[in-house]
Amino acid sequence: MGKLLQNLIRGAGSLIDIQPAPHRSSLSRMKQLHLPTASDAEAIASDWRQVGQDIAAAIDQTELQRVSHDSKA
Repeated sequence: MGKLLQNLIRGAGSLIDIQPAPHRSSLSRMKQLHLPTASDAEAIASDWRQVGQDIAAAIDQTELQRVSHDSKA
């Protein structure tokens, strides 16, 4: 019964954020975290370059469609 009461109090404290209970899953997630490296930065930069290229291509295509539509009118 003492363990049940202790768990209830810990859970209630977590709900109102007085003293959140440590979760085993959060501890294991913290062990999996790593600091960003240069290769991470390069990958992110590459992703954003691709996004920029995709946006530029979409703008070009929209502009071509607009010019084509204007010339027909």
